Amino acid sequence: MSANPGRIRPVLALLVVACVAAAAACKDGQRPASAPGEGRETTILLEVEAVLDGWIASMDRSVPADPAGLAQWHREARAFDWRTPTQAAVGKARGMPFEARALAAPIWLEALESLDAGKAGYADYRAAREKMKAESGSKAAALLAEFEDAFAGVEAFLGAGVLADADRPGYYSRHWQRAWDLARGRDEPIDDWLVRLCKARKIPVCTEAPFERLQEALERPYLQEVRRAADAFAKKHPERGLSRALSSVIPAIDARIASLPAIREDPVVPTSISRKAAPADAVVTVRKAGIDIGGRRVAELPPDEEGYEWRGLPADQELLRRNVARKVAEEAIGSKKLPTVRVDLDRQAPMRLLAWVRGTFERWPGYIAIGTRHRADGVNRPASLPRFYYGAAGTKQIVAEVDGRRWTCVGTFQTRGETDLLATLKDAVWLAPKRTLAGSIANLKATGLRPVEEEKAARDLRGAGGVVLVQARTSAERLVGLLEAVVLACKDPPVCMWVDELTPPVLVANCFAPSDVEDEPAGSPGGL
Repeated sequence: MSANPGRIRPVLALLVVACVAAAAACKDGQRPASAPGEGRETTILLEVEAVLDGWIASMDRSVPADPAGLAQWHREARAFDWRTPTQAAVGKARGMPFEARALAAPIWLEALESLDAGKAGYADYRAAREKMKAESGSKAAALLAEFEDAFAGVEAFLGAGVLADADRPGYYSRHWQRAWDLARGRDEPIDDWLVRLCKARKIPVCTEAPFERLQEALERPYLQEVRRAADAFAKKHPERGLSRALSSVIPAIDARIASLPAIREDPVVPTSISRKAAPADAVVTVRKAGIDIGGRRVAELPPDEEGYEWRGLPADQELLRRNVARKVAEEAIGSKKLPTVRVDLDRQAPMRLLAWVRGTFERWPGYIAIGTRHRADGVNRPASLPRFYYGAAGTKQIVAEVDGRRWTCVGTFQTRGETDLLATLKDAVWLAPKRTLAGSIANLKATGLRPVEEEKAARDLRGAGGVVLVQARTSAERLVGLLEAVVLACKDPPVCMWVDELTPPVLVANCFAPSDVEDEPAGSPGGL
C-alpha cells in the first residue's frame, strides 16, 4: 500500500477483525491459534503498535507545564505522521485473513481526524472507535482513544475561556455528544436530542431547569462529566505525561463549576399533560415574593406565617392593575384577535391571587391561559391549559353554603364564550384545599354539596358541564389537576404524546367567605 492516506479510506466501513489480540497473546507468551500467515499477522500488528507507542511516548515527553499551552501542544502532537509507517505495515496485510484487523486502528484514526475537522458525525466516529476496541486488540490505540475523548472536553473548556457566558452553551453543544456518548441523528432537532439525552443519562438539571434554558443549565453537568473523564484517565494512568495534561486543568474546571448559578424553574408551576405551547400577549407571573409583568416586579407579596396567605397587597397594587390593563389594551385595540393573558402561578399559590390578577384586566374581552409544564418527557417543557374566556365569566355572583358558612363566588373564566353560560349549568363542584364536594346550582345558589371522589367530579363535569366553585385558599396545583381532567383527554397514557382538547360547558368561580373579603384589597373580586 502506498503512503497516500486516501488508500485507507475505501476500506473503512468494512474492515476490522483480526490483529492485535494475536500480538497481545505473543507478548504474554501465549501461542495464538494457528491461521494462514499468523507469523506475518503478528509482525504487522506489532509494527502498527510500535508506531502508536512511539507517538504516545512523544506526547508524554512534551506536555507543557502551563495548562495555557495545552491546546497548542495538542495541535502539534496531532500533526505526528502516523500514516506513512502504518500504511507501510498494513499494506503487507492486503488480501490476508487478518487484513481488517490490521486496518482497525488506522480506520479509527481517520475517523478521529474527520470528526475534529467536522467532516464526520459523532455516530461515525463512535462506530469506528468501538470497532477498533473490540477487534484490533491494540492497547496503544485504546489508550489514545481514551485520552482523546477526555481531552476533547478539556480542550473545549480551555477554548470557552475567552467567551462571554451567553455564548458558552452554543459552543459547548458541539461537544455534548462525545461527553455523554450519545450520538445525534443527522436531521434530528436539538430539542428532540436533548429529551433523549435527559432520558438516557438522567441528568438532574433536566428536571430542575426550565426547558427553554436547558442548554444554559447543561454547562454544569457537562463540565462535571469533563472533569470525571479527565480524573478517571489520570488515576488509571498515573505514570503518563498525558495524565498531567488532563489533571492540570481540573482546578480551573472546579472553579468554573463552583461559580455557576443554579438554574431552576421559578416559579414552579403546576404539572399538566398538556403539550400546548404557552400563548401570551401579556404574561403575569405570580411567585411567593411578588407579581411580575414581563419580568418586571410590580407588586410585592410580603411573607408571613402562612407562607402564601398574604394579607392584602401594598399601595402599588393600582400600578399592577394599570400595567396589566394597559398591556392587554395594547393588544386588543386595533387587533382582529382577542388578546390572551397568560398567568404563570407558583403551584402553591392560592386561587385568590388568580382571581385578583384576573380582576385587573376584566375590562377587555379576551382569553386567559394558565401556565403549566409538561414533565412526562423528563424535561420541563412550557405548556398551558387550553385558553379560557374571561370576558363574560364575572358578570354575576353565586352564593354557596358549606359547613354552615356562606361564601360569595365570582366568575373567573369559562370554557365557552356565551354570555349566558351560567344560566345553562345545573351541577356544581366545590374545590377546597383538601376536599371536593358536589351538588347542584339554581338561581345563582349552590346547594346539596356532599363529599365526592375528585375523579367522579371531573368525569361528571366532562360529560354535562357545571360550575367549579374554588375556595379562595385552594392551590393552583389543585385547580389545574381538576381542570385538566375535564378539558384534556390523553390518548396514549402515560406519555400523552397525543392530547385532545375538550370544551364542556364549565365556569370557574373563586369563592370568598366574609372574613376573606375583609382581607382583600379594594377592588379585588372578594370586595365586589
